Amino acid sequence: MSDTGETAHAALNAATQADEHLRRAELEVSWLRWLGMASWALILLRDEFTVDPRVAWLIYAGGVLYTALAHRSAEHRRRTVEGAGDADGFGGRAEHP
Repeated sequence: MSDTGETAHAALNAATQADEHLRRAELEVSWLRWLGMASWALILLRDEFTVDPRVAWLIYAGGVLYTALAHRSAEHRRRTVEGAGDADGFGGRAEHP
């Protein structure tokens, strides 16, 4: 095998590993967002508002919606990439019977 082929293969492996790391990190950040939203729920339940409570809860609902959509998006990307890797036979993680 030529040096060019080995270099290209090494670069491809590094890019694949970086992509996998990014997908894992996105999900970890997503779970931290959920933890943050749970914490804000506890704060809001104390009922110590300086503004109309409806405004605070509406903003909180927007945060929950954003968190849910971000989590769904990260999970969808992870599944799509893993499924594509499995479908073409390169780097898939699914077990075949």
